[in-house]
Amino acid sequence: MCRNAFAEKGRGKDEMVTQEEAERIATGFMGAPADDDEYGWTMQEFRAGWLVTDKWDEGAPMAGAGSYVVERDSGRMLHFPSYIEPALILADYDEVADEGSPLREPLR
Repeated sequence: MCRNAFAEKGRGKDEMVTQEEAERIATGFMGAPADDDEYGWTMQEFRAGWLVTDKWDEGAPMAGAGSYVVERDSGRMLHFPSYIEPALILADYDEVADEGSPLREPLR
């Protein structure tokens, strides 16, 4: 599933994704709103976009769960494996960006 499935139509290719649009993209791929009791998630802004993590995975990350990024420049949502820690994504995104896999379908 591409970014345009969730993004507003008519945007120029050089326009950056807004936080509101990133929230729509994340909601679409995560299959639930951020405040959902079962499948909720959090979103943290950083230089390259927004880090998205499952609320159920906070504090004691589950092996294999990983995290996600909505890229500011492209609107793509990428999944990062659990061995790429969220702190590393936030600190050095350019070094780990190639480890992310674009999501094509919603998770739920």
